[in-house]
Amino acid sequence: MDVASQDRPRRSFSASSVGASSNAKKERVWVAVRIRPLLELEQLARERAAWTAVGSNSLQHMDPDKPAAQCTCHQYNRVFTDCSTSAQVYAEAAGGLVAASMRGYNSTIFAYGQTGSGKTYTMQAIMAAAAQDMFQVISQEPGREYIIRMAAVEIYNEVVRDLLRDNSPGLKLLDDPVKGTVAEGLSEAGVQSEQHLQQLLAEVEARRQTRATRMNDNSSRSHEIVRLYIESRPAGASAGALPAGDDDG
Repeated sequence: MDVASQDRPRRSFSASSVGASSNAKKERVWVAVRIRPLLELEQLARERAAWTAVGSNSLQHMDPDKPAAQCTCHQYNRVFTDCSTSAQVYAEAAGGLVAASMRGYNSTIFAYGQTGSGKTYTMQAIMAAAAQDMFQVISQEPGREYIIRMAAVEIYNEVVRDLLRDNSPGLKLLDDPVKGTVAEGLSEAGVQSEQHLQQLLAEVEARRQTRATRMNDNSSRSHEIVRLYIESRPAGASAGALPAGDDDG
């Protein structure tokens, strides 16, 4: 399973503070791979792992008919072994982006891979840790006011649904000259606390399309996008008069 991350600034911040390139206006993509351990049914069938980590940046295909030196090897920013924990993945692949988002950067974290590769498992752990870190930052900054809003959609069979609403109809996609592609009528929920965010995430997950597969009895069958909007300003400042350098978006 691949975990990819991206950050770009909403305002002019120091790129070095988030480990980006020297030009803060350039986007940066960072790609990691997490190897899933064999499932019990795979172990009972005496199946073999097809990939192994070589160091912290290389992923090698394991072909029993070839010597290791002749097997295909791919390079990534980070390769996590099948013994890695979700806490390790979050700390190295996502935690810095969450911190950057709280400082005004647009950040994206997404996972892709085949059915049963562990995408939902990993992303649920990442979102839980992100919620904890976000509100820890808020608690440590009493001089700032934060407003956090959440939206969530599911893309299934080319239909976009609002995951914050029960039995949501398909949403129409529109091209906005400023915002880009938007889902018409998409709802948003204000987030009051870490526990509230965890509750919203659980409700969103419960509304997703699932189906039993060979790899998973409750496999997610759709693409899910969760978006968090973070606004902050000095405590007591009016919403329409933010001093230069404060983030709002």
